[in-house]
Amino acid sequence: MSVSSSLARGKQPPHTFCKVDKNLNSSMWGSSVYLCYKKSLAKANTIAYKAGLLCRYPEEDYESFPLPESVPMFCLPMGATVECWPAHTKHSLPVFSTFVLTGASGEKVYGAAIQFYEPYSEENLSERQRSQLGLPSSDLGADGTRSVYSNKSICLLSHWPFFQSFRSFLTFLYRYSISGPHALPIEKHISHFMQTVPFPSIQRPRILVQNAATLLVLAVTEHKILVHSLRPAVLTSVTEALVSMIFPFHWPCPYIPLCPLALADVLSAPCPFIVGVDSRYFDLYVPPADISCVDLDTNTISQKDDKKALTWKILPRRACKHLLNTLNKLYQQLTECGQLNREDVQMEHTVTD
Repeated sequence: MSVSSSLARGKQPPHTFCKVDKNLNSSMWGSSVYLCYKKSLAKANTIAYKAGLLCRYPEEDYESFPLPESVPMFCLPMGATVECWPAHTKHSLPVFSTFVLTGASGEKVYGAAIQFYEPYSEENLSERQRSQLGLPSSDLGADGTRSVYSNKSICLLSHWPFFQSFRSFLTFLYRYSISGPHALPIEKHISHFMQTVPFPSIQRPRILVQNAATLLVLAVTEHKILVHSLRPAVLTSVTEALVSMIFPFHWPCPYIPLCPLALADVLSAPCPFIVGVDSRYFDLYVPPADISCVDLDTNTISQKDDKKALTWKILPRRACKHLLNTLNKLYQQLTECGQLNREDVQMEHTVTD
């Protein structure tokens, strides 16, 4: 869904908006007028709640790997919702996302989650909830024009960021759970994956180096960096690449690749940070002025006026030229191999027959 607004000449478009570079005022008089648009998700009548844990495996914590209490919040960063959709609405595909939790001693826990919607019985709704969802009173019965759904999530936690493998396994679990009958219970597949499939030791480091020159400058100069997108699956990949590219330096400040809406106050912290959020955050709040916002959907970086001079051009010339040439070659390789949009296509093909 797109939202549009007009823009006078010389003005900057609102954050998360893109400008159509064509003057709508064709006359010789008056100010120039431009059209701006933004991508957003279709709105539905929604009731939001704090996310909670329904079930887990293993049922008891491992001594070396306790379950963090904040996991449900990161699996459903916009909250657990009950939504009312028109009956003819096409069922949405599951959404894959990743996040990183950092323990008190600095160790990382990588999370991979798949979020989906399930039908929700109207019999479980109170009269107040029915009113909030725009449904008629229970005394009148269902009108058949709308359906109620709730969101859920399946999550994997690991000391290793094997996100593509986790994505494949979570997609399998989702498909398995909505089909049947099956010869083996779903718990058997989960226990096999958790107990039998070998994983490397968490003591061996894994370094990924992917570069973006301007982000590199912002990171090494310890700025407040906010990365956002409507595609939650890309947030962790980008932020992990960002903290990896400054190696051998280490990012010592707050680092939340996928920040739940309930923890968005961290953006007001008086210290540098790297935080990723769903772009719907900007529908509700205006970020603090001292933040550098990186929009992954429009490939733009927004900074305060006094930071405009802070670009990749301040890097050493020869090293920077080599870096940019390498980036261009890598980008060309990705484009030729069709990797840039491969994950979204894979999700659609693996979830639907």
